[in-house]
Amino acid sequence: MLDLLNSIDFGIVRWLNGFMGANDDFDYGVRLLIELNLIKGGVLAGLLWGTWSTDRHIF
Repeated sequence: MLDLLNSIDFGIVRWLNGFMGANDDFDYGVRLLIELNLIKGGVLAGLLWGTWSTDRHIF
């Protein structure tokens, strides 16, 4: 089972790496998503806030 998951992960990563270097703007956007903690934390905080502030509670 682990070998199957590893082969799927490897295929996805290899496919995504095919886009690397093709477009400078895309590379810059991906770099921002990876490096800026504010963006990563802001998205998570926004999702949590949106879930918390709705009338329909999940939990």
